[in-house]
Amino acid sequence: MTSSKTSLATSTFKGVLWLLAQSAGTRVVGLLTQLALAKVLLPSQFGVIGLVYTLTGISAAIVNFGVDGVMLQRHRTHPLWVLPAFIVSLGLGGVGFLVVA
Repeated sequence: MTSSKTSLATSTFKGVLWLLAQSAGTRVVGLLTQLALAKVLLPSQFGVIGLVYTLTGISAAIVNFGVDGVMLQRHRTHPLWVLPAFIVSLGLGGVGFLVVA
């Protein structure tokens, strides 16, 4: 039993390290992309892109409300949750569309 605990702890630690590396890599690539855009675009164009990023970020926060997490947790009663999850996702997607539009 000790080896399985050690194996689980090791796997968990490696998973956390990979997640941290992925998060850091995403941030670095995002920063480099922003620096490249700032170099190529005029300040007024860069400001417009900043506004678009703000709107799409708000829209993404609305759309990604966690319905997928609920569906993963309710695997035993999955058929009961399919229609409500679809309706909520459709509604949130529509709200996200309106925010962007």
